[in-house]
Amino acid sequence: MITFDTGVLISLERREKATWDRFRRLRERGVPILVPASCESEWWRKSAAHVEVRRAIVPYVVPLTDPIACAAGEALGSLSRVKVTASLTIDAQVMATAALRGGGAVLTSDPGDLALFFRHFPRVTVERL
Repeated sequence: MITFDTGVLISLERREKATWDRFRRLRERGVPILVPASCESEWWRKSAAHVEVRRAIVPYVVPLTDPIACAAGEALGSLSRVKVTASLTIDAQVMATAALRGGGAVLTSDPGDLALFFRHFPRVTVERL
């Protein structure tokens, strides 16, 4: 299983060949793909490029449910001396989505903030895009 963060959506929007190729290979191999709805809302701007990517990702969008929101909130609460921002909240939601769907990897362009949550979500790994 692999979970996409907002950076993956931006890469798809920019038509980066390596990202599109990886997305196609994952689908061809039947790897479960998750796109947290909070990432979609962070990325979505309704441009022509966004519409094309959205068509490709919409079957994989996972809604923000109460269990995901609570797990993300608990993860944020476990951090000490870290200012909680909207971006960090979405990172926690991404990790919680992956964890509550069975673990696996999160694909990201910026693994730094996601690493803050390794202790809280030990079954989730992070792969750099």
